[in-house]
Order: sequence, then C-alpha cells, then structure tokens
Amino acid sequence: MGTRGGSGDSKVRAIAGRLHPAWVGVLGMLLYLSSTGYGLIRYDDPWLIRDNALLHRLTWDGVSRVFFDLSVEQRLQLGAEYLPVRDFSVMLDFAIWGDWFAGHHITQVLLYAGLCALAATLVLELFTNRALAWWVGAAFALHPVHVEAVAWLSERKGVLGGLLFFGAACLGVRYLRVGSVARLVGCLVLFAASVLAKGHMLAGAAALAMCALWCADTSSRHRWALGSSAFIVGALVFVPIYLAGQSVGMVQPYHGGSLLQTLALFCTVHGKYLLLMMLGGPYSIAYPVGPEFANFLLWVLGQAALLVFAFFAIRAFFRSSRRNAANFGLGWWLVFLAPVSHVVFPLQNLLADRYLLVGSWGLLLVFGVGLVRLPSRTTWILGLSWLVASTVWSVTQLSHWESSRAVRLHAVSVHPSHVESWHRLASQAEEEGKYDEAEVYIERGLEHSAFAVDRWRLYHRRALILRKQGSVDEAIHWMRFAASQPEAHKAYANLGLLLARRGDVEDGLEQVRKACEYQPRSAHNQRAHGIVALQASEVDEACDAFAEARSLEPFNADNHFNVGLCELRRGDEKASNAAFERALELRPDLAGQIDQARRPVPR
Repeated sequence: MGTRGGSGDSKVRAIAGRLHPAWVGVLGMLLYLSSTGYGLIRYDDPWLIRDNALLHRLTWDGVSRVFFDLSVEQRLQLGAEYLPVRDFSVMLDFAIWGDWFAGHHITQVLLYAGLCALAATLVLELFTNRALAWWVGAAFALHPVHVEAVAWLSERKGVLGGLLFFGAACLGVRYLRVGSVARLVGCLVLFAASVLAKGHMLAGAAALAMCALWCADTSSRHRWALGSSAFIVGALVFVPIYLAGQSVGMVQPYHGGSLLQTLALFCTVHGKYLLLMMLGGPYSIAYPVGPEFANFLLWVLGQAALLVFAFFAIRAFFRSSRRNAANFGLGWWLVFLAPVSHVVFPLQNLLADRYLLVGSWGLLLVFGVGLVRLPSRTTWILGLSWLVASTVWSVTQLSHWESSRAVRLHAVSVHPSHVESWHRLASQAEEEGKYDEAEVYIERGLEHSAFAVDRWRLYHRRALILRKQGSVDEAIHWMRFAASQPEAHKAYANLGLLLARRGDVEDGLEQVRKACEYQPRSAHNQRAHGIVALQASEVDEACDAFAEARSLEPFNADNHFNVGLCELRRGDEKASNAAFERALELRPDLAGQIDQARRPVPR
C-alpha cells in the first residue's frame, strides 16, 4: 500500500516527519490572505449572493425552502441548481458577516485551508509516506488552477464540496484501517453533504470505492461496506439534484454536436487541462478552446494521455500488484474528470479551472510519487522549483480577481474573441456613465468575434446604451440585429419595450411574446411582456405575465408592484392591495409610487 521512497529521500522524510502534513493548510491560507480584502465580482456574485434575499436571513422558513423546495421558481432564484449545503453556508455567512463581503472571503479562505490540510492527510492515511504527503499537500495548496475556486465567491460550492469530500475520504480510510460503524456513517454523511454542496462530487463514490480496493490489507467486509454504500448514498442524494437541473434546463446539448464530435472536442479540452496542471498558463476564466478553435497538438496530447492513464488505471483495477500510489492518482484523475467531460452530463461551460479543484489531487499525487523517488538533492531542487513557480503563477492570477474589470480584461487578453467578457466590460463602463469607453469595448469585441455565435450580445449592449442616451430609433436598429436567434430572447424582450416606447405597440407586443416563447422562465421577459401588454390594453395578458414574473422572482419588489398595478387596472382591489403591501414590505420607498397608482385618473 505504501509507496517506496528512493535512497536519497531520507533527508526529506526526516524534515517532513517533524510536523503533520496537514500544516500545508497554512500555506493555502497565507497564499489567499490578500483575497480577504476583495469584494464581489460581476460574474454571478451579485445575483447569486448580494441580491439573493432568501439567503440574507437565517430563518427556519429560509432553511426549509433551501433544502426542501424543489420548485422551478425557487431553483432559479438559487442559481438554477439544488445545492442546499452550499446555500446554507452562504446563509451562515450572512448571519456572521452580514453584507461585509470581505468576511465571506475569509470563510472561503478558511475552507480552502481546511481542504488543503485534508488533501495532505489523505495521502498520509492511504500511503503512509510523510514526504509524499507533504509535497502533494503543498503542491495542492499552491497550484494556480485553484485560484478561480478560492477567489470567486460564487464557487463556494467547489471549495465546500471538496472540503467535505476529502473529510469523507479520510474517515473512510480510517474505517477501512480501524473499523467502527461511526466512522462509516460519518464518511457517508460527509460524502452526501459534499454532493449537496457540488453535484460533481458524485464522482466521489467511485473514489471511495478505489480507496476500498487499494486497501487490500483490511477486512473485505469493510471494503465492501464502504464501496457499495458510497454508490447507494451518492445515487440517492443525486436524484433531487438531477431532477432540479432538468426542470430548469441545466443539462446542455453536446458542445461538439454529435457524441463523437464531443469526444474529440473533449480530448482537446483534456490536453488543455494537462497543460494547466503542468503550470502551462496563463490561467483565465476563458480559453480559446472550443468547436471553432481546434488545436491538433492539444487533441493529440489529450487523447494520448487519456489512453495511457486509462491503461494503467484499469490494469491496476484487475491486478492487485499494480495498485500503487501512482496508479491510484491516475484513477482519481479520471474519476473526477468524468463528470466534467461533457460525455455523461454536458455542462454549460466547456472547460474551467474550477472543474479541476478535486481532481488535480490525483495528478499531483502522480507527480509526487516520481519526485520523492529521485535522489535527495534532485528532489529538493525540482520540488522547490515547482512550488515557487506555482506560487508565482497563483499570485499573478490572484491579482486579476481584485475587480470585475481586471478579471474581464485578463480574460480577453487570453481569449480575444470571448464575447461575454467584452460585453461585461462594456456593461460596467455603461453603468459608470463612460459611454465612449463602452463603445470601444463593443467595437473591439465585434472586431475579434466575427464568427462567434453569441456576437448578438454586443449589438444588444450597444442598443441598450443608445436607449439610455435617448436615441430610440438607433437603439431599435441595433436591437433588431441582436434579436436574431432564440438564445437572444432578452434582446427580443428589449426590442418590444423599445418599439412600444416609440408607439409601435402591436409590433412591440409581438416581440415580447416571442421572448417569452423562447424563454418563459425569464422574469425580465415576463416583465417586458406585462409592460407592453398593459400598454396595448391587453390587461388580462399583462396580469398573467406580471404574475409569472413574480413567481420567478418572489423577492423583487417591482414584480409585486407591477401585479398590484395590473390588478388595479383589472378592478380587483383586494388582489391589488395584497400585492402593494408585499411590495412595501420589500421596498418601503415604493410608498409614493403606490399612492400615485391608487389615485383616480382624471377624466
């Protein structure tokens, strides 16, 4: 079970043996200490955390809705996912820190420190090699591929899920070694919690089964109990996650088109992942890898590595003599690569650094096995060089997360045709009143994204800016360019609003109806539908649309106000008063508008 150290690693073992390798958690904490001064990034953080009123108060009703309300409306409010453990942790953050988001970052860093400590501990528990545990733990703590997961508050699910799973694995190995039903139960509870924090942790069932398989010197009864119960618990816990994901459309079509094309594309993605693991940055939230960015060398590297890794892992599965630490690491890498491969569950993003948070441990274990078997001097030189390079890359990457603009500017420097980042840069400049700067970002984005399928976003942003400047006709011109495909449903809704504003109410009503047809679960689309329908005197249609918007965003005071206004027009005073009262509870500053709405219209 243990790895065989080389003749020259005795000095490394002697130094590392003085302290438990769990102390590498301090390295992870020190590395990310600067991130505790960061705020929110306009990359899901505002709507998922800052504006998510359900998570702002720790109440029994809120906790109940987080854990047991699987309705589409509730899931959309919570990131279109059923991850109650993650949401509960954010609730606790608000209970402790309030809206001081530096405190939320402190929690994130502490969770990561614990994750690193458990990652190192698992190496020691499995392979009883302190030098190996120290190196793998330190390399894990300092690796730049983890920066996205730690610096970005919206990825709380990954850090928390990883912490819980490594805790489960450590308990599972202790159960295999020592026994005790309490350890087995604790392992399964932590594993279930990890899946409820991040769905990808379902792959942990196979990882726990690997632990049972590799611990050949333990009771076969214990091994079977851990392996089989992990799969049963994982399947049961994943059911509501999958059902909620399907209900809100989280399961995506294959990125490459057909399954074979997706397989070929994923080999390219795997090649990129390997380069990132080998410190082949730069690291970013976007990379020029995708169906329109074929890279033959990455494809060859990814495909060859998958075949080689699978060969050694499968051989170890069938031959106990091959169950060493290196093959365990290869198996771990493949196990956690599977749920983000897009072959089993196609995901929204083709690739992302955060997907490697837990799986990276396996590949670092493989690197560590080779490193500690080298002569002592070589081990020190190569090991320290790797850790220094990792730290430099991580510090550099961490600086890009200081602000939303920095994240996006770095993204377009790595991936110039990334439309979403150009769009976000223009949006932020618009909010700051820097319209000329926003137009520069739009022009540069259009210049670099001639063949991008989401190019419509830039036309959409240009039209919104023109609308804000009062150029309605010109805004309509560009919004028609944007409203070009079902994915641009929001552009159809805004086109309808613009047309109604110009007086083309019937044309506008047609556009907002299209928007709701393409994406009925968008509160924005339903609000636009209600506004235009009310202007067209289609009162019943408007009330239905406003009611749908309210159900999709129940904590948005404007939605309740709109319902109240519409019911007032329809003559239902009771329904109108109830909606207005709820709007006032959420936003007392609406009192003046409500009073104005209730005044009789002069004839």
